[in-house]
Amino acid sequence: VELKRRIENMEKENGENNETKNKMTTLCRNVLKWLNGMKEELDQTKSMCALQNTQMMSMNETVLESVMEISERLSNRSADSSKLINENKKLMNELKDTQLQLSKINQENTKNKELNKKLTNELEGITAANT
Repeated sequence: VELKRRIENMEKENGENNETKNKMTTLCRNVLKWLNGMKEELDQTKSMCALQNTQMMSMNETVLESVMEISERLSNRSADSSKLINENKKLMNELKDTQLQLSKINQENTKNKELNKKLTNELEGITAANT
């Protein structure tokens, strides 16, 4: 009788352990899905930042080419020098603004990369814990 009661208690405890295990597995799967969603969002943000970075670099090149062109015209046309100097200043300011924007995008990109690494490490940890 005592042995039968112990067996019943062990079966009950085993059922409770299985239920807890199932709940934890479901919770881990949900966290994994959420982390995968966050990773996708970070990847999209990273791609967007890379695209913006490329666009800003292209704009930088365009502005720099314009500045170089204006500098060449300055040396060839002394009569228009005052006008060209003002244009040059304007383009230099645009270049500085563009470089500042590029710097901000690069900082954002760096932050996103760090967050992406952190979430990837957490995801790997959870995945390892699940297996």
